[in-house]
Amino acid sequence: MIAILTANTQTRLKQVTFCHGRGIKFNDGMRYAIIELNSAQEHLSSGIVPAVNQIEALNPHFQGLYDNDRAFGLCGGTTSLDHYVLWLGRCQWLGCEHKYYEPFPVGDNGSVCVCRSCKNKLNIQETPRQFTEIARQNRIAFMLKTISEQMGQPDDRQLSEADIFVWCLKRNLQSQLPTALLHKLLGMKASASTGHECDITPSYDPQELLDKRLSEVGNG
Repeated sequence: MIAILTANTQTRLKQVTFCHGRGIKFNDGMRYAIIELNSAQEHLSSGIVPAVNQIEALNPHFQGLYDNDRAFGLCGGTTSLDHYVLWLGRCQWLGCEHKYYEPFPVGDNGSVCVCRSCKNKLNIQETPRQFTEIARQNRIAFMLKTISEQMGQPDDRQLSEADIFVWCLKRNLQSQLPTALLHKLLGMKASASTGHECDITPSYDPQELLDKRLSEVGNG
């Protein structure tokens, strides 16, 4: 279980109490690890964090990257996604337990794992609305698993913002990342333009700075 708690400090007593949301049960004697929230978790309410293998799946800065067709293709595309979905080995519609499962296409680049019985039913009816979100979750999980493999990381290691940033740099995908994230990862402070001062040369935009540095490395 991963959960988000809100800390209340009691300086005089030198104690910290934590307020938690619904659905969390604590047992006496259990030990818990505490980590600081990152940008992927800041928008979440107190309580149990959604069950995702990689927490960066929730990072709002990377949603555009996950939807990008070129990034998806560099991860293997639809064929590799279908293999990943089959690897799940469970029906994501009705939860049926069957021996054989098949990928069911949703949209242009999405896929959901269903049993053969459910697939036959789905072929003659309108695709359930919830399939769009399930398919997107599958796509994101597949992309992050592939990124982890391409970065030489074990499956049980949580990818960081920096890991995904480096993967994007190696594949010339930095333009798919928002400026706010580039400012953060490059350690730059966002500032208003100073172009009205004729004797001041405006600083590089984060994207321009990256391109400049990469060009220098390539020519070095």
